[in-house]
Amino acid sequence: NEIGEPTAARDLVDFDRFIRPVRVAAPAPYPGLAEFNAALAEHVRRHPTLVTSPARHATRFGKHSGELLAEPKGPVAQLEQAIRGAVEGYMRSLPAASGHPFIDRRPRRFGLSAWGVILDRQGHQVPHIHPSAWLSGVYYVRLPEVIGQAGQGSAGWIEFGRPPEHFHCTAEPELRALRPEPGQMFLFPSYFYHRTVPFESADTDARISIAFDVLPED
Repeated sequence: NEIGEPTAARDLVDFDRFIRPVRVAAPAPYPGLAEFNAALAEHVRRHPTLVTSPARHATRFGKHSGELLAEPKGPVAQLEQAIRGAVEGYMRSLPAASGHPFIDRRPRRFGLSAWGVILDRQGHQVPHIHPSAWLSGVYYVRLPEVIGQAGQGSAGWIEFGRPPEHFHCTAEPELRALRPEPGQMFLFPSYFYHRTVPFESADTDARISIAFDVLPED
């Protein structure tokens, strides 16, 4: 993009082709998605690894947990099954070979890592990638009411394509902002730069999500 080849850049970072929304159904024994998400929110809030805005992570004005797939997993065990199913479906949807570096480096075996993010008022995540992973994703557990309201623009949404400020880019990047909803998951290549757009809210209910990485094992 910086050398004036936006078409080539778009082929590598094709939002329409590679970002996938997935709706998650409430697993047993939960009677509905609201109950499942409430259990996940409580699990993340009480997780012993939860720390405030760790310097080594992209989280600002919020909290970040350690590994949620370590025992005791609690309700995250059911979410893990949903993530695995979504990832396997994503892989099956790709062609066997294409000449695209992302598709042709699809792992045969993979592991998962997951962590919780709680964002308070003005909370956001700065642009970042997940260099150890092939595919990444985020599941939305709970959102403040202000997100998605008229006049709020893309506050609290997930945005793809914006590089970090220290890159000092001069060409305007192609961006894609997607509105999250409770019970929704987004899958995307781990090399896609992404961030959370800051939001202002008088709502005491935080923005809670569970992010995850697909880690190649072959």
